[in-house]
Amino acid sequence: MPIYAWICDACSEGFETSCGMHDARPEVMRCKYCGEKAAHRNWQAEQSGVDNTCWEQAQWSDGLAIHPKQRAEAEEFNKRMGVPHTEYDGVGRPGFRSRKHRKVYGEAWAAFDRDGGYGDAQPGKRPAEEFLDA
Repeated sequence: MPIYAWICDACSEGFETSCGMHDARPEVMRCKYCGEKAAHRNWQAEQSGVDNTCWEQAQWSDGLAIHPKQRAEAEEFNKRMGVPHTEYDGVGRPGFRSRKHRKVYGEAWAAFDRDGGYGDAQPGKRPAEEFLDA
């Protein structure tokens, strides 16, 4: 059965469904996360051949991990720096819900990939040291 990718306009969550070749495929579908009938086909995810949830689910970073005991302090810092909705897993790895989220978080923490492109965090954009004592 073919797999169809969907993205919800209400909550921005992505998910996949499968249905038979001859089954009716609705234009708008009910989101399996928020329940709103606002999910549209995600053609880009379907045509690219990658999992639809690639950027809709958190991408965990080992390089930007914190110690689990520092979670409350890190969450407060994230609020001050403009990235308040960053999730951390059980071992302290931050989860990014989009490439932009990863970029803003990296710039807030003054962390960047030397081989990164224009869509990645850039050195010197928002030095975190200014806000540590604030």
